[in-house]
Amino acid sequence: MKTLFFFNAEIETNIRASGRYHFFFLLKIPISIYYVIPLILFYFYISSLQRFQVHKILEMFVTIAFFLVYLGALNAYKVVVDFNTYSVSELQFSASGALRGDGVWIIEENSKGVSNDLWNQAVIGVNKNAEVFSEDNPDSFYDCHAVRSVAPNGALLAAFAYHETGGEPHTMLSWDEITRVYEQCGAGVIILTRAFWPGSEWRTNVEQVLSHPYLYGVAMEFNPDDFGLRSEEDFVNEILAYGKSPFLLLPFRSVTTPTETVMTNMLRGLVQKGAAISDSRVHIVIARYDQPFLPIPGSTNSIESAVAAARNFHILLSENDTSIYTKPLDLNATLTFPPLYRKIYN
Repeated sequence: MKTLFFFNAEIETNIRASGRYHFFFLLKIPISIYYVIPLILFYFYISSLQRFQVHKILEMFVTIAFFLVYLGALNAYKVVVDFNTYSVSELQFSASGALRGDGVWIIEENSKGVSNDLWNQAVIGVNKNAEVFSEDNPDSFYDCHAVRSVAPNGALLAAFAYHETGGEPHTMLSWDEITRVYEQCGAGVIILTRAFWPGSEWRTNVEQVLSHPYLYGVAMEFNPDDFGLRSEEDFVNEILAYGKSPFLLLPFRSVTTPTETVMTNMLRGLVQKGAAISDSRVHIVIARYDQPFLPIPGSTNSIESAVAAARNFHILLSENDTSIYTKPLDLNATLTFPPLYRKIYN
């Protein structure tokens, strides 16, 4: 259903893609109706009084309406673009504004020949107020410092650190290791798990450090085409319950199903399973580092289309599209433990 009126199409698209942005979430009515109709009625009412400056009153009303929209948009998951393995041309594509989102995830070491200026442009292309997260290879603190220098205003929100143990449940840092990363990087810390089954070490090893004051969040890494096998909904909800940020770190890979369909299926599955993805602390990290590499640009089966699907899914949420809750998922998943193939250059 198309909206009847809005002041700027790009603003409307960004707001609508941001999440549950209005107070009438349960009614499937376009956002503009809630503001256009009251504006029209208010205009005629003020005009009938004939002693007020109509345009001033309208300006005030519009400002209030946009403020309410903004407040509502804060309550939604955030889309983060992972620049790992991006080439110069792919970062230039991001700098063009084609990968609009809420934040970026950067490991500079896997992108050779990139200037600080291009890194900065690529970040701003995603969002001029982007949340910036760094990633370091195990036992390294290079990127948490390098990334800060290319972040807008030098603002590094959190640093991701991990142990590479493949399918063994020891990817997450200990209490003391979290403290050390915080002291070295000067930012909150994100740790890694690859599953969250009840009673498993993947879960209990995370739970042991969830009360750490320097722990910003926990990332669960999995290929999004095999969603549904790791208790992902429990992961999201428990991390949130501890006041931390859950990150779904999603390395897309070449499969027969297009990336935009994979993304939509995964988000729909999270909703159907009761994961609280409308919370703004939830981060959907869209990555590409499994070979053969998927293309970044493209209207289908690309990272660009996956980013668009993640943003557009907000429209389904906000308009209460019943297919979110009832449509069967197209999933033929096989459990895998993809390691973080981060250090691809010697």
